Amino acid sequence: MNNLLLDTNGVCLVTDESYLTDMNFYNKIDMAVKAGLDIVQVRSKSASTIQLYELAHKIRILFPSIKLIINNNIEVALAVNAEAIQLSESSMSPEAVRFKIENRLYIGKSVHSLDAAINAEKSGVDYLIVGTIFPSNSHPGFTASGVDLIKNITSSVSIPVLGIGGITHKNSDSVINNGAFGVAVIGEILHANDVYQATKTLIDNVQYCKAHNK
Repeated sequence: MNNLLLDTNGVCLVTDESYLTDMNFYNKIDMAVKAGLDIVQVRSKSASTIQLYELAHKIRILFPSIKLIINNNIEVALAVNAEAIQLSESSMSPEAVRFKIENRLYIGKSVHSLDAAINAEKSGVDYLIVGTIFPSNSHPGFTASGVDLIKNITSSVSIPVLGIGGITHKNSDSVINNGAFGVAVIGEILHANDVYQATKTLIDNVQYCKAHNK
């Protein structure tokens, strides 16, 4: 399998609980896709398996061109024909997941330390999401690691890395300049006043930094 992320522009939208209350939630994703977004991670801490399936299925039907990552639920990932499953540090091992999915999905893992990143690569995951890089409203209890964590991890593993946590168009350059392939964001897109422009600006910034880091 080729790597999932290498076929994207390096900006991943992560969903939050706003899909439960925001009447414009799917319109926002539509605007982001029109601005160039090509990968979405479906994550909901409060959703049941059925609710997660309904959310992921609707996104898949409405936006068939995007690549879809499902957070921590193999059953849903397979049911909606997602491209990848995202594991946490407390999930079952990537080896066990690989056995269950028989290479039908890419496997990503969220990590918060260098040791966890190295072990994740050894276990066979395809990519990493690393954080929390900057202070984040979605993880108020986490101490921000700063971009040094990105630098240390990307210099120690060979698989692609996305930074996550408080990332905006104003600080995304520091994440890319320290070796990340791209960024994963929530509020920078979903909570923006102008979703289309916010998405386009972030993608343009990431692409510019990547082009000048070759």
